[in-house]
Amino acid sequence: MRRSSADRGRVEAAPMPRDVEAVEAVIKVLDRGVSDAVDAHRKTTATLVDALDLAYGAVWLPGDDGALHLRGESGELASAFGGTAVGRVARLTSADGYGGEAMRTKQAIVLDETTPSDACLRWAGALATGARSGCLLPFVEDGRLVAMYEYYSRAVELPFFGGRQEKWSSLSRLLSHACKAALATSALQESLDDRVAVTTVVGGIGAAPDQNSALRVALDTVRTAFGWAYGAYWALDPVENVLRFQQESGSAGEEFAGSLSARASPRAWASPGGRGAPGTCSSSATSAR
Repeated sequence: MRRSSADRGRVEAAPMPRDVEAVEAVIKVLDRGVSDAVDAHRKTTATLVDALDLAYGAVWLPGDDGALHLRGESGELASAFGGTAVGRVARLTSADGYGGEAMRTKQAIVLDETTPSDACLRWAGALATGARSGCLLPFVEDGRLVAMYEYYSRAVELPFFGGRQEKWSSLSRLLSHACKAALATSALQESLDDRVAVTTVVGGIGAAPDQNSALRVALDTVRTAFGWAYGAYWALDPVENVLRFQQESGSAGEEFAGSLSARASPRAWASPGGRGAPGTCSSSATSAR
């Protein structure tokens, strides 16, 4: 049976853009809480990749060396990148491909199938894994580059440009405000948690009957309050100028315990230059939050 022209029109119609829904999804994720700026950026890109059916999203953040460092990836192409030379690129300078161009100009770089790939390793890798379009989106605050997002899609055009560019300019401002609000909430909660932890430690130490009990209370309380897996107390031996193990709290795993025991027999660390800090408390942890 032949389809009518109306039926064909319905079959061939392009799906309606879900830009607003995508931004709402990001805001909902951010409202659940973020641990820091890196976490906020990762959640933003990963949610947009999923909501907009993009093939890849990456977060690049500035380091102390003036370069951008890869701090998060998402999307179906992320695993494909890992097995190529592209996957080993985790640092970008202003001289590196289209990412470097975005760093220099602080302007968005839009890529399509006609964009030369010989000057950019990552764009060449994206094309090789099936991408048809891409972009580098630098984020600038007060003239300073604070982040860059990298997206690739199997579609001919990304949603951020073309006829939807003006809409996304407005939506991006909403996302920026949502991200800043989430970070402000996180910082406030962290400050409140710090105060509670300090109050609890002081109260516990005050009620401890002896020094060893006070150390135990301090270690357990601080470790638990901050979600750390392990904490240890090392005291200075004034005679030999070494730090000697006194107490520990929690566990960082058998491998850590074995290596610590092996290198610290009889569980002592020499301080740099023969000098140490009395009552030094070191924590080695994997966050449990």
